[in-house]
Amino acid sequence: MNNTYLLLVVVALCVVGAWSKGGDTPGSYTNYQWSPEPSGFSNVHYQINIQNDPGFYANTYWSNQFGMVGTDGGYTGVQSNGGQPRTFLFSLWNAKVDKPGSPGSKCQPFGGEGVGMHCQYFYDWTQGDEIHFDLTLEDTWLSVNVSIPNKNLAFTIGSIQTNGTAISPDGMVNWVEYFEWSSDTSECYNQPYSQATFFLPLGDGVPATVSDVSLSNTCDNETVVKQNINGSTHYDAIGNSARGQIQSVVNNLCIGSSASTATGPAVTATCKNTWDQLWVVSNINVIATIDNTCLESTNGQSVQVSTCTLTHNQQWTYNANRQLVNTKYQTCLTAGSSGKGLTLSSCTSATSQQWTIPTLLTY
Repeated sequence: MNNTYLLLVVVALCVVGAWSKGGDTPGSYTNYQWSPEPSGFSNVHYQINIQNDPGFYANTYWSNQFGMVGTDGGYTGVQSNGGQPRTFLFSLWNAKVDKPGSPGSKCQPFGGEGVGMHCQYFYDWTQGDEIHFDLTLEDTWLSVNVSIPNKNLAFTIGSIQTNGTAISPDGMVNWVEYFEWSSDTSECYNQPYSQATFFLPLGDGVPATVSDVSLSNTCDNETVVKQNINGSTHYDAIGNSARGQIQSVVNNLCIGSSASTATGPAVTATCKNTWDQLWVVSNINVIATIDNTCLESTNGQSVQVSTCTLTHNQQWTYNANRQLVNTKYQTCLTAGSSGKGLTLSSCTSATSQQWTIPTLLTY
């Protein structure tokens, strides 16, 4: 599967919540206000803590969106990019001039549903990082500086020239976007779980207050935003696992489809992080890939990777013995040697029936 999601999120973000229809993905939003409302800021400080990583192969964006006084605004945040290097992003609509920041940063125009400039800095952040953003307007240049104190790391994403006279107190939004929304194979059950806290923005040192929170109109039953004294915590794709490999305990091989195709016999093979080996164990008990294919058995013996239908023969329970038990047949998924097909057989204590699965957390 081609990884086109990073390009899509750069060119298609135009109005929060106004995406064109593709697949079904979660999304969540926190809006802010200041009272009394100032005329504008020269600096806004944001903080994002990602407590539960949806996996290195997730396509997820945690964003700080802002307006500008006298011109269009933009957004800055952090992404997981489907197995590509993780990205810190800074974008400004209808801008034309930019300057790269720290060594390794890149800036270029974007187009699509809106035009402007954006800058990127690649760093593989990890779960638990305390990520601070400082958005600063000096003369005509808007810059974003990032610090991660727990890693003793600081860098500048870049600077973009603006006609704005100040950072606006209006239009300040934090949001989580699963940018597989553009794919018609995206379903609520194949999106990986994430949890992140957005701290209250500080405009010139003055904290905002939360004006309201909202959810996308898809997967809203699996999404919650909880306000707290520090800001708000976003829980997306609740009940699903992170996206990752399912690995056999007996031989450390990973489940995928034969020949790495979208569908076909399910096999164990050397772990390669190909899309057919990356799974979400869902809250409705199916085990699904990004391509909307699921593990199933049609005869109670052999196991296939097939288009998801959500029937009982595609549903599995992961138990305390690390077994994957098929709901229809009440038998256990059993590994063979490398390249050989998976089977169902009566549950025993054999290590060939034991599996490690992507991180599965209870909300």
